[in-house]
Amino acid sequence: MRANNDVRHWLELYKKPKPGAKVTKSISLIKYGTGLNGFPGICHGGALLTLMHEAMLHILVANTVLENGLGFMKVGEDYWRLQLHDGKSAQEVLKGRLTTATMNVKLLAPVLCPGVVGIETDVLEDKGTKMRIKATMRDRQGKPLLKVEGLWVKIRGAAKL
Repeated sequence: MRANNDVRHWLELYKKPKPGAKVTKSISLIKYGTGLNGFPGICHGGALLTLMHEAMLHILVANTVLENGLGFMKVGEDYWRLQLHDGKSAQEVLKGRLTTATMNVKLLAPVLCPGVVGIETDVLEDKGTKMRIKATMRDRQGKPLLKVEGLWVKIRGAAKL
């Protein structure tokens, strides 16, 4: 979704939280082209869910950067591949990370393509081991197009026998 006719620009914004607090709201502004078409002139539903998922994920990334700095972003794909190659299970390698458990979607109106949308995200619940986030996609006039509520859960270590 990074070709010239797909997602052209993506801007993520959040208000810096007070020391010790977490990011609980963010806004994404996205400009996209006809590469996201499902039906001519209308965005594909799967592409829309990907945009919503990435916008909600931004809150997790923002908080990780605030807590740990940018170091975690330097861990590339090779790191994960080597860990798995060394015989560690995916659960062991990803222990402590949050992963998507569910996404409930409400499609409210067709999303025209090409276009520009905004996605507002809000943390509804953060219990450490699970996090619920809601997101609303709006058009240029502020009309809601899509609403999603997602649940992220923390991956535990390898199963104990």
